[in-house]
Parts: sequence; C-alpha cells; structure tokens
Amino acid sequence: MAKRKYNSKRKKSRKHTSNKTKIIRSIFLFILLILILTFLSFKSWKSKQEALAQSDSQIVFTSMGAIEYKSIGSGPIIILSHMGGTGSDNIELFRGIAEAGYQIICPSRPGYLQTPLTENADFEYQADLYAELLNQLNISEKVFIMGVSAGGPSAIEFASKYSSRCNGLILHSAISKHFSPLEKMKEFSQLINIMLSPTWQDIFSWANYKGSKLFVTKFIQEMLERATTYDHKITKEMAVQLAKDEKNKELFYLFNDFTSPLSTRTDGLQNDIKYAESFSPKTVDVPVLITHSRVDKVVDFYHAKALKNKLTQAELFEYDGNGHAFWFGKQWEQIKSKTIEFLSEKPKDITPIIDKHFFHLTAETWVSKMNGALLVITENGEFTLDFPGIDKDFVKGTIKFENNKLIFLAEKSSIYCKNMEGKYNFEIKKNELFLSVVTDNCTSRKEHFTMGWFKL
Repeated sequence: MAKRKYNSKRKKSRKHTSNKTKIIRSIFLFILLILILTFLSFKSWKSKQEALAQSDSQIVFTSMGAIEYKSIGSGPIIILSHMGGTGSDNIELFRGIAEAGYQIICPSRPGYLQTPLTENADFEYQADLYAELLNQLNISEKVFIMGVSAGGPSAIEFASKYSSRCNGLILHSAISKHFSPLEKMKEFSQLINIMLSPTWQDIFSWANYKGSKLFVTKFIQEMLERATTYDHKITKEMAVQLAKDEKNKELFYLFNDFTSPLSTRTDGLQNDIKYAESFSPKTVDVPVLITHSRVDKVVDFYHAKALKNKLTQAELFEYDGNGHAFWFGKQWEQIKSKTIEFLSEKPKDITPIIDKHFFHLTAETWVSKMNGALLVITENGEFTLDFPGIDKDFVKGTIKFENNKLIFLAEKSSIYCKNMEGKYNFEIKKNELFLSVVTDNCTSRKEHFTMGWFKL
C-alpha cells in the first residue's frame, strides 16, 4: 500500500510540472507571436512610408549628380528649400500656397531621400544645386526662393549668389546665422541621440508614428514642449485645443509622414547641422519676407531680428503661435496669407540706389592701401588697375553693376585673375572705398581688394 501511495504522489507532481511547463510555453509563444507581428508591422510601415516619400518624385541627372524633386501647382515658380529632417515630400505642407496660383518645386537637399550626399555639400553648394535644377528643367524666368527652418541658409545663399535669377526670398522660422541645435536643446539630448542613431532611429520613428495616432493630444503636447518656450501647463492646454480641430490633427499626421522614416533623411540632417554651426549670411539684394515666432525654441527669434537689421529690404512678420511648429493652428493661415501677399507684389526697383553710387565711383581715382595701386572705373563699364613702377602689371577689364554689387572681370591677356569674375559689395564712406567679397575664386584679388582704398 505504501508503495502505491508513493507512486500516486509522483504522478501528481508530474502532472503539476507538466501544467506549469505548458503555461510557460504558451506565454513564450504568445510573446514570440507579439514580437513577430510587431516586426511585420514595423517592416510594413517602413516600406509604406518609403513608397509614400517617393511617390510623384522625379530624379534628374546633372553635372552635380542626381537631384530628386517634387513639383505641384502652376504659375510663377517658387523653389522650396525644405525643413531639416524632411525632403522633397515637405512640399505637401505648402499645397495651399500652390493652390493660390503658384508652382512649387522642392528638391531634396544632399543626403535627403534620393539625392545623394556628396563631399563638401555646404550651403553654397546647395544653392548651386538649385540653379542647376532650374537649368535642367529649362527654367530661365526669375523664381522665388523659400527657405524653411534648416532650409534657410541655402535659400539665403541662392538669393545672394543668383540674385539675377531671383524675384524674392521668403524665410519661415529659418536659420539665418550660426546655429548649434545640440547645445540649444540639451534637455532633449537623449532624444536627439536616438533620432540620429542608425540602430534606433526608425524604431523610434515608427513608435512615434503609431503612438501619435493613439494619443494625439499627448504627442502634440510633447512636440510643443520641444518647439516653444512655453511651460508645461500652457503646452498642455494648447495641445487640448489643437487636438479638438480635425484640420490640425491632419496637419500633425502629415508632419509625421514627411519626417519618417528617419533613416532616409539623417545624412542630410547631420550635414545641415555640420554647416549651420559656422553659417554667416551674405548680403541679399532682393525683396525679403521673414516670418518667425517670438517663442521659437528651436531657432531663436534673434535669427529673424538680426537678419531684418542686416537687410534693408526685409519685412518681418512676428507672432507667438506654436513656436517652431508654425505649420498648424491659427497662425499658419496668417503666414500663408502673408506669403501669398508678398508673392503677388511687384518687384521693387533698386536702380536709383545703384546710379547714385555709380557717379561717386567713376568720378574718382582710388588708391590701394595695400600697395598704392591705382583703380579707375569708367562710365562705360571698364576699369584699369595700375601698379606703380611695374609696367607689366597694368590690368584692364570690364566691370558690371548688379543689384548694388560690382563684378570685375580682367581681360584674357591679363596675368592678374584673367577670365575669373569677382563679385564685391561696395560702400563709400568719408572719401574711402570699402570692398567686401561676395564671391571670388582669385585669392590675390580678394586679399588686395579688401585691404581698402582711399580717394586720390
């Protein structure tokens, strides 16, 4: 009897162990199933987002390499220099402006989507890329250039370097001076590291996308805390109000679409950050509209004020609104209206300014502070440069006036910067001529011309 009793206990123990194993196995299989479904959902989402980003985009092959772009609308042309972390699909945000009677062309900058990142793709290079795209599309008419956030520096460069091809410059919450986001947003440094991490960036992007659909108010609040200088209580109240409007929710979801997946945009974003840290804007001689929030936490309002003070033809529209998230809420409608109003204005005539300075330049002989060389500019667009005591270094050439700038071109026979144009800003103060470089690949001329000149 004792033996049978012992065997009975053993059977019960085995049965209990067997049930426990089944439960553990079931839990393991359930977790595995969840992981598989999650992975499949992630892969499906990523493929869908990549296809969405490429839909309706085109690629042209140029001497500068491949350029991807999207185009919407018809009418006067606007080149859109997109936000950081987006690409040519950023164009969808500005569809309302295109519907007002304009064609918007948005190229993906180097490192974004299908435009490859090349070495030394600084903001001047990006401006050259816009000009090359216009050439490839056989667009000879003047265009507007619109820069948004990190797209500001290359837009400014284009308006400065290609002013003869530019009707005006529009800047929305744009970087317009040196900018270091990692220093400015230290409280979000961990988030930025995840966003730039090759391992986690797309997983973060996917989780953010899915979460925003489920908890839209919470995610709008988190965005406002990164985009504005408001405190937590105010951003919470603002998020509740914004989420009540279906149009605002649609714009928020649209923003998520053209910022994901991050992996196809990170190279371009890091390239922007690299060159933004040392960016300094050149003079722009076309009409300028600047719109910027006073509570922008990402790109400080000082960027807008400093540029407005630097550019005499600039108009500044300032507001509070949603900070760097300017593209939804009531202020977005105001910004669009202000932009369309600016686009419809007739270009301002700056010829009288040039004529006034032209007289003073041609009426004098200017002496170099560096080596005593004599510079004479004639009324018929020619110049001579005479180096005292050195007959062979007598230089002749042509000079053009373009948007209050001087463009020097020495004759082919000259040994001094021949066949090389040099563009300079100029200013006359108290019998002195000051030249500052806009563009010039001739090092000797740059050093010589910027040392200063006095009237003979």
